[in-house]
Amino acid sequence: SPTDNELRVKLQTECEEKGSEAMLSKLRAIDPDYAASLHPNNVKRIIRALEIYYSTGENMSSALKKSISEPSQYEPVFIGINYRDRAKLYERIDKRVDLMLDNGLLKEAETYLGNMGSTAVQAIGYKELKPYLSGEAELSQCVENLKRATRNYAKRQLTWFRRNQNINWVY
Repeated sequence: SPTDNELRVKLQTECEEKGSEAMLSKLRAIDPDYAASLHPNNVKRIIRALEIYYSTGENMSSALKKSISEPSQYEPVFIGINYRDRAKLYERIDKRVDLMLDNGLLKEAETYLGNMGSTAVQAIGYKELKPYLSGEAELSQCVENLKRATRNYAKRQLTWFRRNQNINWVY
């Protein structure tokens, strides 16, 4: 669901002032079923559920029920393309990071980091460049951290996909 950033910031501020337990109580009054499934520390989901309710008038439980569709009549086929040479993969990742920087990643990160309420600031790329943009670190170190984070993410993805027994691997 689309959201109103002002509403999200207002709810986050309210949560900081009153606490997550108060926000969860507010959610219980609107949507007891969904609220029962959340831990009081899960502030993001509590705020998101309130945000959806205040912006659409629909509670999260009914929004989730609507999003569950009929099962597909087709059987899925999963095909994975294996990257056997990890050194070559990491080299390509490093080149891609350099290309992203050449294409304006720093400027983009600066824009998103200005909006601290955005979940985008948690994405790989932005959080690694933040120390440079705030004057706390050299660009070269931040770029190295970005490349390492991206390589680690690729490694986790490969591990996750390899565990899936339904994937038909090629290459």
